[in-house]
Amino acid sequence: MAIEHMRTSITTASADRILVLDGAMGSLIQGYRLEEADFRGECFVDHPSPLKGNNDLLALTRPDVLREIHDAYFEAGADIAETNTFSSTTIAQADYGLESAVYDLNFASARVPRTHGRPRPQTNRASSRDQSAPPTEPPASARMSTTPATAPSLFRTSSRPTPARWSP
Repeated sequence: MAIEHMRTSITTASADRILVLDGAMGSLIQGYRLEEADFRGECFVDHPSPLKGNNDLLALTRPDVLREIHDAYFEAGADIAETNTFSSTTIAQADYGLESAVYDLNFASARVPRTHGRPRPQTNRASSRDQSAPPTEPPASARMSTTPATAPSLFRTSSRPTPARWSP
């Protein structure tokens, strides 16, 4: 039932406007300058391997950091949140000796934006904005971008580059 409702909601919304997916997590997590203790939390205090840099652990040890990032993306205009599970596989977690934690990492990471992310109010939706008047400053989503050229005219062209031809 919940999945069907979600599918219907996304289909309905995408018929009216372009939906925006949130952006990178890793680069924003780096901005928090977290230490080893942040990655260990209470769950992994006695774990024998270093864990700093295993961003996926934050769903279990510092979900507040992930909540803040998801909330910032929703505030900037995102409609859909991705999970922070880039390395939540047994292969990737083997580097840390945490293969057995993969299910918990994925489950906890999926709960963070779902239970704590707050989508922006309906009145801020792009479809309700006056499209004839240009904004006085770049939208928040462009200001959060790591791309140096955020103005649409700087990175969009009217012609496509010619694809390289492959020859055997």
